[in-house]
Amino acid sequence: MKIVKVSDGNKIIFDTNNVYFVENYTESTRSLTPLHHVHNTTDFDFLKSQFSPEHQILSNISNSYYYILGEKQDILEQKAVQEIIAFAKSENIVATQELTESVRKALEVFNTSVNKHFLITHREIAARQLLISAIYALNKEQLDKVDNVVMKIARKEV
Repeated sequence: MKIVKVSDGNKIIFDTNNVYFVENYTESTRSLTPLHHVHNTTDFDFLKSQFSPEHQILSNISNSYYYILGEKQDILEQKAVQEIIAFAKSENIVATQELTESVRKALEVFNTSVNKHFLITHREIAARQLLISAIYALNKEQLDKVDNVVMKIARKEV
């Protein structure tokens, strides 16, 4: 998992799979998921379990913010919103499959949590945010139709 650390105006990428990996991050962190959304401990405890206590990621931790660097999370979320709209406006089985796949990919960042209740709650919140992003293109019936399906996907019932 790649983690972006923001501290004193610097943004640095670290990788839990390669503790020697360090790279500058130049983009906005606005669309990234905060690290504390994907685990049920403090960021310090989570990072300590992934890196040695002397690792650079743990320096100045009280003045740092941490984010998950997903595979273009904003693009995954945009695709999910497009599939929500397409599904709501059709009865096509392919639209259902594409909706399920794109929403699952957009919510995948929340699959690392240890606590099942915590995981489902965060996935439901993220799913609601996807629905809010699609609301402009849907009428009430269409929104009701996709709401149930998207929330089942968030709960992994589909």
